[in-house]
Amino acid sequence: MRAPTFFYRGAPTWRSFDYYSVHASPGGYSDIASLYFGDHMWLHRLPYLGYRLQYPVGTGLFAWLAALPGGGIAAYFALSVLALAICGLVTICALGRLPGARPWVLALSPALGLYVALNWDLLSLAALAVALVLFHRRRDGWGAVVLALATWTKLFPILALPVVLLARTLEAPTAPARLRKAASILIPFTLASIAINGPFALREDAHGGLTITRGWLYFFTFNTHRPLRGTNSWTLLFPHGLPLAEINRLVALTTVAGIALALATLAWASRRGTRPQTLILPATLACLSWFLLANKVYSPQYAVWAIALLAAAGAPLALAGAFAAADLLFFFAVFTMYAQSGPLRGWLYSHLVVPTNGVLEGLLLASFAWALTAMLHPRVESAPAHVEVDLSARSSPATTGGV
Repeated sequence: MRAPTFFYRGAPTWRSFDYYSVHASPGGYSDIASLYFGDHMWLHRLPYLGYRLQYPVGTGLFAWLAALPGGGIAAYFALSVLALAICGLVTICALGRLPGARPWVLALSPALGLYVALNWDLLSLAALAVALVLFHRRRDGWGAVVLALATWTKLFPILALPVVLLARTLEAPTAPARLRKAASILIPFTLASIAINGPFALREDAHGGLTITRGWLYFFTFNTHRPLRGTNSWTLLFPHGLPLAEINRLVALTTVAGIALALATLAWASRRGTRPQTLILPATLACLSWFLLANKVYSPQYAVWAIALLAAAGAPLALAGAFAAADLLFFFAVFTMYAQSGPLRGWLYSHLVVPTNGVLEGLLLASFAWALTAMLHPRVESAPAHVEVDLSARSSPATTGGV
């Protein structure tokens, strides 16, 4: 499916490549390859300083490093896809170390094959999976560092931060203990975020102070000014569109409301006797699925996030399987539509792309609802509180969350 990218010999522009790739084979398009031409990556300019980029720093640095050896689009694309495939394996192995997870759900899903070469999501997803394993093992400091790396590669993983913070503070018996728990996560996360972003975000101004560079800010301004287009829950509700300011306000309000509900459910389940540690995975699934549902953009590769978190949380096979099947249909519907023109393109959009996207949005809502239910009614009865205290007392300092 991706083979035509290796043999592209057309003009070195993103418009020329995009037209070639969508017509060369169904699903042949790749953001990874398109950006190579769009940002002239053979010039080896540093992202954010030499040119602006609509992705966070981790993605920009990875793309820059992949282009450094040279060799044209074939070498750049092969190196990128190889690294991303390794990230897919890391994700599967990490999920296998989480209690109750079903890593083979992700391993067998078509999403891995479809999206490993479409965008850079697996870089961030692998880091998130490793961070969740570290949090499960109560190595909170290192978990926070890896979570920062995941966040500043694709941003989605930041949704796990309030979940872990709440879970840890609910475990603490006193206010000072809660403060220490929060600090053990927030301080490493903040320091790692500064270390990752600082060299690209901060520059000395004419007065000797520090200023934020426009190149680094572009990721945020790009997404703020991104219009409502394509297929997502909002275009299903408002097929004739909405003003940008109104859609941004609606997205912000609904996102905050859904995440607040997920966190409130975690807190309520904890008060009912469920150990907060066991609630981290379903709560993270709830936050992510709601975010994807409420977002004003739904790109096909987002499915790999949903399927990975469904696998991590041990969601029902019927739910994960339905999502994978609907996503497979959606992928080929979208890229078949892109290769068409005229009335056929409009017909495909109305009769295939929109309905399959509606099914995916409904399954995201079902994932959110299942995650809330899983927190309130866990499959395995929680261990008594004194067992957790005893285990913690026997733990060595290396396993209690220090960096």
